[in-house]
Amino acid sequence: MCLPGKTPPAPSVSCMDASQRTYEEVSWNAWELVPRLELLSFYQVERRARDLSGIVTWEHHMCIKSCVGFTSPFAALECCPECGEPRYNQQELEESDGERKVPRKIFMMFPVGPQLQARWKYSQTAKSMFLSGQTSVVT
Repeated sequence: MCLPGKTPPAPSVSCMDASQRTYEEVSWNAWELVPRLELLSFYQVERRARDLSGIVTWEHHMCIKSCVGFTSPFAALECCPECGEPRYNQQELEESDGERKVPRKIFMMFPVGPQLQARWKYSQTAKSMFLSGQTSVVT
């Protein structure tokens, strides 16, 4: 979502928490202004950010009603064991004769290990993390 009430100086656009659709629309608008402009796709930007930061995400299928995540021991199930809702988009499944299994809902996890490793990777952030754990004792 773009920052409300903020007008960035032209020609830059500043958005925080922007969606893939927002990125693609902003890219398209920039390309219309400068047709020779070569921009990275959303997936290329996402991959570069992942490569530079070292932070990865794990995606898991989830019940449409958020009852359960289809992870072990529910990884092989086609329907939610709590409410019976189908795991996959039924229209996609039927149109592809069972070939395309598109989950109805996905949740993403950011494992803590790679996040901590990424923070300790650079001396400034490592020092900052170390100092934030220190307590001063007044004598």
